[in-house]
Amino acid sequence: MGPAGAPGPGTRLVLNGTVDQFGEAEITLPAEAGTLDSPPAVTCYLSETGQEWIIVSLDSDSDTDVETGTDFFGVSACLLGQSTGGSLSVVLVGVPSAWLFRVVVIY
Repeated sequence: MGPAGAPGPGTRLVLNGTVDQFGEAEITLPAEAGTLDSPPAVTCYLSETGQEWIIVSLDSDSDTDVETGTDFFGVSACLLGQSTGGSLSVVLVGVPSAWLFRVVVIY
C-alpha cells in the first residue's frame, strides 16, 4: 500500500451511540453541517459487538443476516431530516435495539 493522500476538503464528524429499545436513534447535527437544500454526506453503520459494522440504507424487505441469523424485519433506514429547531438530524429507524451505531458526516 502506498502513502496516504492529501486530506480532502470538508469537516468529518464520527458520531457513536446505542440504539434505543424501540430500534431508533436520533442524532442532531451542528448547524454548520448544512441544510436540506445543501445537505452533508451521511453514512450510517450498525454493529452488535463493535467488531464488525454493516452499512444501513433504506431497506423495505425482510432480510436475515446469514452469519448472525439476525432478522431485520420491516423497514430499516438511515434518514436525514430537519428538526423543529431547524438543525439537521440523522435518524435510524427499524434497526435492532441495543446495537451500536456509528454515523459519519462530511460537510
